[in-house]
Amino acid sequence: MRRTQCAQVGVSAFLPFCVLLIDAAIRYWTTDYTQLETFSKSAPRQQWKSPVLTYGLLSLAWSVAAMLAVDSARVKTGTICLVGKHMEAHTPFLQVVMCIMDGIIIAELSSLRRGPGDEPVDISKFFSVFCLVASGFMAIIALFFMIFSTQQLHLSSVARRDLFLDTLMASVAIACAKTLLTWLHPTTVAMLTTGLTLFGYRFRALDSSLTLPPLSQAYIFQTTAVTTGLSGAWFAMVFYSKSAPRSSTTVLLHRCLVLGYLAAIAMLITFSVFFSINNTHVSLPASAKMSKTLDEAVTQYQNRHFLPPPPNFDKWYEFAMSRSSQVIDSFGQIFDDLIPYWGLEPAEIRARTAHLSEFPEMGMAALQIRNGTLRQSPHIPGTHHWMTDSIEKMMEPFIQYLPDMDFVINLADECRVLPRYEDVRDLRSNGRAAHNKVAQRWKDLQENRNVEGGPFRTWTNNTEWPQDFMEPRKNPDGSFATSAHFVETIRKQLYYKWIADACPPESAARNSRWWDWSTLCMDCIEPHTELTTGGAVMAHNPPPQGICYQPDLAYLNGFIRSQTQATTKTLLPVFSQARVDGFADILFPSPWNFVDKTEYREDTDIEWGRKGNSLFWRGSSSDGIARDGGWKGFLRARAVHESYQEARKGSRDAITPRVNVSFAGEIHKCDSPDCGQESEMFNLWSGTVKPEGEAEEGYDLGRASAPFEEHWRHRHLLDMDGAGFSGRFIPFLESRSLPHRAALFLAWFDERLQEWQHYVPVDTRLGRGFWAVLDFLSSSEVVVDDAGFRQTGDEMAERIAEQGRDWAKKALRKEDMQIYMFRLLLEYGRVVSDDREALGYTGTGIPDW
Repeated sequence: MRRTQCAQVGVSAFLPFCVLLIDAAIRYWTTDYTQLETFSKSAPRQQWKSPVLTYGLLSLAWSVAAMLAVDSARVKTGTICLVGKHMEAHTPFLQVVMCIMDGIIIAELSSLRRGPGDEPVDISKFFSVFCLVASGFMAIIALFFMIFSTQQLHLSSVARRDLFLDTLMASVAIACAKTLLTWLHPTTVAMLTTGLTLFGYRFRALDSSLTLPPLSQAYIFQTTAVTTGLSGAWFAMVFYSKSAPRSSTTVLLHRCLVLGYLAAIAMLITFSVFFSINNTHVSLPASAKMSKTLDEAVTQYQNRHFLPPPPNFDKWYEFAMSRSSQVIDSFGQIFDDLIPYWGLEPAEIRARTAHLSEFPEMGMAALQIRNGTLRQSPHIPGTHHWMTDSIEKMMEPFIQYLPDMDFVINLADECRVLPRYEDVRDLRSNGRAAHNKVAQRWKDLQENRNVEGGPFRTWTNNTEWPQDFMEPRKNPDGSFATSAHFVETIRKQLYYKWIADACPPESAARNSRWWDWSTLCMDCIEPHTELTTGGAVMAHNPPPQGICYQPDLAYLNGFIRSQTQATTKTLLPVFSQARVDGFADILFPSPWNFVDKTEYREDTDIEWGRKGNSLFWRGSSSDGIARDGGWKGFLRARAVHESYQEARKGSRDAITPRVNVSFAGEIHKCDSPDCGQESEMFNLWSGTVKPEGEAEEGYDLGRASAPFEEHWRHRHLLDMDGAGFSGRFIPFLESRSLPHRAALFLAWFDERLQEWQHYVPVDTRLGRGFWAVLDFLSSSEVVVDDAGFRQTGDEMAERIAEQGRDWAKKALRKEDMQIYMFRLLLEYGRVVSDDREALGYTGTGIPDW
């Protein structure tokens, strides 16, 4: 399973052909022609004549067609297969050997089953001993790997269930095949078993649809139709053969085969008739409505959230309008982040915050607001003071309007809070109930009813806050302690043990497991993707909890596959720069972008027409910790590997974009021998980005580095997550180039961006669909949308790039980060206040509800 990326799909299709040849050879070498009464010198030659030759050609044609049909259905994820002397590079050869061995076993069993004179023989005892010996041999191999492998095998209940069902089905199939060998030719049995397996693999691809030219659906039906037709020819020859046995059992079996074949034909015709091409296009949404006055903003807030806005909302509105904010009403991300905390008592939230502040060595930075002044904990690591200094600078213009509060910033790039689904569900329910109480209170006030404790239209001083920072907890030996709420998940796979628990009980994350990390999981991508014969084209971003129906991501993302930080299942109020779906960290604008760690400078950019028709990326292998070969599925490694393959094809010309994608710099975060494997492969791949005239052999990662301004020389920019969010995405949007974004991490700005309008979304599985989109958006091919508007792929790419650039200059500025942070801390200040049910801004009077 760990080397499926090196396997050649469809090799098992040659099993019938192997069985036919081996069975014919067994008959030839075991027949004593000298004892036959009708023996002649031509007898051996007649043995190899028709129908063996006819069957051989037919089975070979079927094998080739079946292999092509299955291969056309497979959409690869780009998982890396090592080349050279590595053992996994020889996987296809081992597949062929296994196919031949399977053919020998089936043919020999058939020979034993027939016995002298083709009479049935009971071989149950022999078969049982054979299976027992094979099982013992496999157990010895498994024990060897368990002893000497560095990766321990821990199977979840779902994995054990899948293994049990697979074992049961395989056992039933073997038993049925053994029985059928009495009545059917071994080649027919091999074709039945192989055909059923391949048809199941192929079935879902029949339902794919087109989204972008020049992808064609014809090939998918041609290969399927040819394979099905050859199957029918085989069954017809077997059934109507003069030498075929005519027992009632044999006749019944062949009739069942014919019925099954007709059913497959009917299914193929049905798909052919009802198949339709759905060319998708992206239409620009209507301009978002925005409140123009404070009263409208208050009303919009109440209509959306069913409670009044927090105190000093008028100050926030004035702050936002004075900075020409394009977003006034749509802050659903903040509401969604904080609703679970409405389900906790304010004192409990404050206690959890105080607990977090005791563990600065875990990457937690405590901040205090007292009397309109921000204070930083003295225990913040010096290497990360730039982050808290940036936050202080971000808050400086509005700090005087915030209430006293404590909050904790996650200094790491990774998100940290991953509570169980049932816990969050209950807290959200309690939070909505708390909102309803607030709504009822203010409704009673509007109706002039007596209400105790309020209303308070300004911040109160009833909540007690500590004056000093908590001292870090230490172990008896003097080392810094770690929180009991956090579990060390470094180097561990998160999906099945952690993310699955954050998903609904009926979700795929809890009930299924995807074993083949080299092949696309159709069910996983179907809700957000258009399936094509060339791969998967991401139509839109996954919905909330979208990660819960994508179990294949368990091995296709470095953050999920091999964590680098401790994680907690307790809902702790941790402020993080970004988070993966399922996590409950509170999002805030990244200091990285606020202080321009990766700055876009207008004077270094050039017009679209002067940019190279190329895809560009440079970066490090920072996805996760590389161990036990898991890095071969990491997003960045797969992207560079696929880019290397595309660049080596030699088919890219002036029409298709040049690929300039490579790792650069030092390799880090890896175990041995993974470091050596990465070094070997990364240096090999970097050779495709060498300047013209330079020897490829001498080019390595150190020389592949490029200044940040190099990005602006290319029309297409690839943006990918690492172990955390990508800090380059906003500069990419600000540029005149087109960002192609492959991301699992969500940031504060995601709710105000529209895929296919501001950027091109990319499924993190990559694959052929990604390259099909890139080729189209770099081409002069003309498409016509529903409104009759004609444009080439390159013109569409330029238009999306300009739209993203214009919107970024309006809605993703530093001022917008401040506006978001101001709004977030107003909301959070109310959540942690003991008077939160009585706090609210209503303007000059209580409006109608």
